[in-house]
Amino acid sequence: MCTSAKSTQGLSSNDPSMIDVKKVIGDSFQVLVDGTANSGNYYQAWPFLSYITNNPDNYSGLGKTVLLDMIRKYSLGSNETPLHTLSRFLSGVTIQKVVGRYWAHMAYVDIGHPKAQALFVSQKSTINYANLDNNGNGKYTVKSARAPRYMGANIIPLKASSSSISVTITASSTSYTATLAVKGSSGVRYVDVVNGKASVTLVSGEETTLVVANTPALVQYDPFSIPSDLNRGLTYSVQITGATV
Repeated sequence: MCTSAKSTQGLSSNDPSMIDVKKVIGDSFQVLVDGTANSGNYYQAWPFLSYITNNPDNYSGLGKTVLLDMIRKYSLGSNETPLHTLSRFLSGVTIQKVVGRYWAHMAYVDIGHPKAQALFVSQKSTINYANLDNNGNGKYTVKSARAPRYMGANIIPLKASSSSISVTITASSTSYTATLAVKGSSGVRYVDVVNGKASVTLVSGEETTLVVANTPALVQYDPFSIPSDLNRGLTYSVQITGATV
């Protein structure tokens, strides 16, 4: 956002992104903003702010002024979370959908931030994607330690064995948002999982990733003292045809 202004002042814009993909993607199962000492993500969680600012999905209420709008519309003295504030001026989309789609975009760091995406591409092979246990016959179950917590997600790259891929999710709660992110030469397309099911047909050169986000009703919480129920992950299994994990 500041590139043109920096150029005008003779300042370099060539510095690499500060995104920590190993944390924000490798530990995406954590609460969206987790301030737990020595294991939290609160310094690394800023790509969510990039997503809602760049607004690649063109959701009403998001965009270049969204952070200023959140400050202006915060309910003074309420101690509400930023997600509560943000939810009040969204139009035509829920905060749960926004969070779920953010995580879908993070499958390929498709958040309108080219430098962050470039760093992701260079480090993708080092990211921990070990979210599921293989039960055989195309069925997988989320690892209990990596089950997605409050507004967290699992990002699960798939290895296609067919041009047609389908998934069926069975979860302990219906409060989740799942998406198939399909990356091709011209960009990324997103297919919603509806009623636990979704399918895609790949064209040559495309790859796909399943993203499962835990998106319940909003709650107040202190990110530096997260209650146990928010750290209780979404339990689910998924049947996959046409691909493996």
